[in-house]
Order: sequence, then C-alpha cells, then structure tokens
Amino acid sequence: MGARGRTGWGRGVAVAAALLLGSVNFGVTPAGADLAPAAVGGPPYGFVDMMRVNSAGNLEINGWAADDDAGNAPVSVHVYAGDEFVGLTSAAEARPDVAAVYPHLGPNHGFTFSTPLPVGGLHHICVYAINEGSPAGNPPIGCRDLWAHSPFGSLDVAIRDPDGIRLSGWADDSDADSPTTVVAQIQGIWYGPFPANLPRPDVDAAYARGAAHGFDLKLPLLPEGVHTACIYAGNVGPGETRIIGCQAFEISSTPHGYLDVLRGGDGFARVAGWAFDPDTPAPVSIQVTSDGQLVYEVAAVQPRPDVAAIWPGQGPNHGFNFDVALGPGEHTVCAYITGQPPGPASVLLGCVVLVPVPAGTGAGRRIVYDNLGQRLWLVAEDGLVERTYPVSGRYRDPGPGIYYVYAWQRYAEAGHDGITMEYFVAFNPAGVGYGFHTIPVTASGAPLQSESELGQFRSAGCVRQRREDAIYLWNWSRYGDPVVVI
Repeated sequence: MGARGRTGWGRGVAVAAALLLGSVNFGVTPAGADLAPAAVGGPPYGFVDMMRVNSAGNLEINGWAADDDAGNAPVSVHVYAGDEFVGLTSAAEARPDVAAVYPHLGPNHGFTFSTPLPVGGLHHICVYAINEGSPAGNPPIGCRDLWAHSPFGSLDVAIRDPDGIRLSGWADDSDADSPTTVVAQIQGIWYGPFPANLPRPDVDAAYARGAAHGFDLKLPLLPEGVHTACIYAGNVGPGETRIIGCQAFEISSTPHGYLDVLRGGDGFARVAGWAFDPDTPAPVSIQVTSDGQLVYEVAAVQPRPDVAAIWPGQGPNHGFNFDVALGPGEHTVCAYITGQPPGPASVLLGCVVLVPVPAGTGAGRRIVYDNLGQRLWLVAEDGLVERTYPVSGRYRDPGPGIYYVYAWQRYAEAGHDGITMEYFVAFNPAGVGYGFHTIPVTASGAPLQSESELGQFRSAGCVRQRREDAIYLWNWSRYGDPVVVI
C-alpha cells in the first residue's frame, strides 16, 4: 500500500534533560572553582572538609565559610544535631588554600569545631553558614549521619565461595581508638569474634576514623538452600552490641551463568557470556548444540572482572565469547554449562531459533527483505542479525534490487478510504511512497489484517509489520541504510 504523508517527511529528535542532584562533598576544596566573587546579596557559601565523632565522644568538624556581603569579616557557623542546636564557631582561621581559589575573600575563613555528643546513637549533623546582611537565608554547607557511643558498619557481601561462605564489610565504634570486632550468626550458629581491621579507605573517607575497619570472613559451608547471615559489631564503652546488617544468600552446587549474546549472523552464531561452577574455581566448559548435535565446546576462561566483583572467590576469568559456523537453513542453537559433582552435569543457558540471512545479500549493516518469503532481517555492521520477523507485502513488488532508507513519518495515510498507518520508514525513492509500517487500520480503527496473517501477501505495495517490530525498525534504521530486496 502506498502512503502519503499528512505532514512533511521527518523524524523528531527527543532531547533528554538530565537533572543533576547535588550532594555534600567532604574533602579538599574542589579544584577549578569559580574565582569570581558571588553576587552581593547572595547567600554565604563554604565547604566541610571533615566531620567525625572521636573516641572521646566529641563531634569534630573543620572546613571554611564566607559571605561576600561581609567582605573579609568572618561569618558565623552553626551546628545542629537533628533539630537541636549544639554549638557555633566563627570562620576566622587561616585557610590559604581557600584564598588561592577565592582571592577576594582574604586568607582567614577556616573553622574548627568540637563539642561532646552525650547521647548515643545515630545523629544527623548539619553545618550552616550564617548569612550577613541579605535575605538569602542560612544554607547548609555540609551534612552527615554519624554514630556516637554505638557500634556501626555494614555487611556488604554474603555469598557462597567454592570452599565456604564469604561475609565481608566493615565495622567501627566511635568510642574505640583501635579496630572493633564482629560476630557472625547464620541460622542460629554463631561464629567469632573476628577483628574488623582490614583496609577500607572508603570508610575512612566517609567517617575520618582511619582505614583499618574492614572484615572479610570465610565460614564453613552449610547444607544447600537459602540462608540468612547477620553481622553484629562489638561495643566499646557506652552503648551495646548491635546488628549492622543481614543478607540472605543461597548455597547451591548448580553452575551459574548468563548469556549476554546468542544471535545469528551471516552463516554463524555468536555466543558470549559468563559461567562458573560454585563447587570449584576451575573453569567450566561451554557446549553449543545445533539442532541437538554438539558443534562446539570451549572453556570459559576469558576475563570478566564484573563477575569477579560479585563472586570474588571464583576468580576473574569465567567469560566466553566465540563464533560458531552454521550450515544453510534454519537452526535451533543452544548453549550449556558443563558442571561437576555434586551438582548437575549440564545446565542449559539458553536456546534460540536462528533464521539465516539469505545468501548473496551483501555484507555489513543492511535491511534484507525476502519478498517471496515475506520476511525481514535487520543486520548490524558486524553481520549479526538484530531482529528478524515475518511481514506482509505485495507479490514481487518492489522488484529485486538495492534501495535505501531516505525518510521517516510517524503517521501516514493511504490516500483513500481513510486508511492510516504508523511508524513509516520509506525506502523506495521512485516516488510511489513504499516503505515499512504498522498494519494499516480503517477510519473506524479496524486493522486490515491480523498479526497471525503476517508472512502472507496482503499489501498493495508497502511492507506491514507488527507494531513492536515497526517501532523497533523506526528507531534502529538510519538514513541511507541499504534495503536489499530479493
């Protein structure tokens, strides 16, 4: 069916605006800050470099703050724990690094602050720079959740390694000058105590309590099934031992894996992904069958640091990525993991029915339209088929040859009987308006054919597709893409 545009040819481009959510930073003054003074009448500004609770139970803060309305005079800094005011100080200490970035401020806009936090538990601490001479308000220049007189931390990882259960994370107690301890509990079984003294520089960066607060425990294997592990951080001084995290994990001897790619191409299938057997760090084999017959086998030994990050005990090399040659015709291709006792000997990763691209249609990125077979292939630059599906066109129209995508139209019409279609991708430059589109509908909205009838000759010239296929082609196609009609 030929189509006429109700509007001019073209495809709209949607521009996504990213909303950047600001967060409070702790550390040195950012490099490359604006050297110019803020507008007069604006709010004060500043930066919290460090905020922590020390072993004496004191809240310690340092940073800098300034207000252009105050000139070189120091501004006041107020500190709150939740809604409770806990103290103030003046930003009048030497900060030559700040003066180097903001020369107009002068050298003395740093502050330090310390006050006891007698109440234990979690505190939401915020530091405010107090405004001088304008209605702009008193903005917070740094906020953080801190624990006082109580252990705190996190259980980050709870997984099964080949030879045990791995629990890792970090723990601290603000009352302690040395590392604290942790105890693990799994299904009523207790393990520990263990020292939490491994390097965790990320924890130090967040809480300024030193880097030696990590733990990485290896516990005995349990029976197969889902278990829950909890970590308790030991208390020092006031407060009490408390749970810092619980996670569920599974003990299984079944090989794990995932197919990132199982697609056909010009006479081949590409298979890629990762796999391992939880009973051993040794590599597993990947077997590929075509129509039930083994056609390829390879060890999963390629680097996959993303997999190692989740299952570190398995090692970094459990990936695979290879091509398998296929003969002519349609094939059902499956990929399996070979396992070791006590788990299953083989685990199916996935199967796909691959309909080969017709021979003699060229190479590289292209759209192949088998007019006699009423099927479409979208082929990527690497020769892999992105998508293939049945369509409905007109017998031997357009004729064999190479055409090119040259326009898109979101809505189109046949020019008679109120028949319309959507997602029109034009490829016939002869001026008759042929293209790929959704199944047309009448003025009353009734489709001219069912999706089950795709694969049959039903059109007056254009190529009809399921709606989801039409949308995919609309987004996938590019100007100048070859359309090979056979």
